Amino acid sequence: TTRVAGELRPQEVSMIMWALAKLAESGMDVDATAVQAVSAETTRVAGELRPQEVSMIMWALAKLAESGMDVDATAVRAVSAETTRVAGEMEPQHVSNVLFALAKLAEKGVDVDVTAVRAVS
Repeated sequence: TTRVAGELRPQEVSMIMWALAKLAESGMDVDATAVQAVSAETTRVAGELRPQEVSMIMWALAKLAESGMDVDATAVRAVSAETTRVAGEMEPQHVSNVLFALAKLAEKGVDVDVTAVRAVS
């Protein structure tokens, strides 16, 4: 993952972040360096994210935090800001994922964007 950082498109970033979170959720040891690299990519591509990608990344960040990993606050802020931009295009599942993620991240002590909560509520 760190080898191709800088070359990833938004969909690839969201899929890799989701996969890392699923691995962590299943109890596998996830490489923190890989999570950091993909988090940096998340920040880089944030302005290009579509609703599903925002939803997947927010869910993944929450699951990683829930699994005990440190999540990149910059990535959380960047994707949260994009939630406001794409909220009107979100399907119910996207809204559910984002609200779940924001709640879990707040529960884990990560600062969440109140504007993002309002945008999808």
